[in-house]
Amino acid sequence: LPHGGYGDEATSFAEVLRRYTDDVVMKSPLDASPHWPSDVGGEGRGVEEDGTGVLRRTSYGMNNYLSRNYSPMVALYGPGHAADRATKVRRPERIVCFLHMTPQGDFAVSDHPHVESWDAGDEPWRLASRQIAISAAEGDEVVDALATSNYGMLDGSTATRQFSDLYESAERNAFDPTVALPGSGN
Repeated sequence: LPHGGYGDEATSFAEVLRRYTDDVVMKSPLDASPHWPSDVGGEGRGVEEDGTGVLRRTSYGMNNYLSRNYSPMVALYGPGHAADRATKVRRPERIVCFLHMTPQGDFAVSDHPHVESWDAGDEPWRLASRQIAISAAEGDEVVDALATSNYGMLDGSTATRQFSDLYESAERNAFDPTVALPGSGN
């Protein structure tokens, strides 16, 4: 689902998984977004300024670099360049697959961030916080490099990490599987 949530719902990971789960699984206990329907604990307020519009379907987003549809690599180089299966990713235990989406704004109803947009400037955590909940594990909103959230890695493991442990720059991060990892030589 694109930011704003008006995309093709049928292609969203949340919709594909819906037949195997329910709203309780798709909503994190840490998620206090007002954009949830009231029957699942939200305020039923859409993301438009006047409170209308799309409601939240999931707390979670999928790393767009791992998407066949939204990967920047597919946009630049074509479908064969998608890291859309684990066999195409080196070190899957270090690559983020799922994350908490921001509770407010257009990305509150999206199912993926745009990681490639976080490198504009010297505060990537600030840009990322407009798309993902970088401090979901904090209890309060924290917008800095040390903000802590929970992440699902591509190998199926989970981790609570500071944003700076996962993202330094477009060339060093745990989202784009083609670049070096933060704090390492690989």
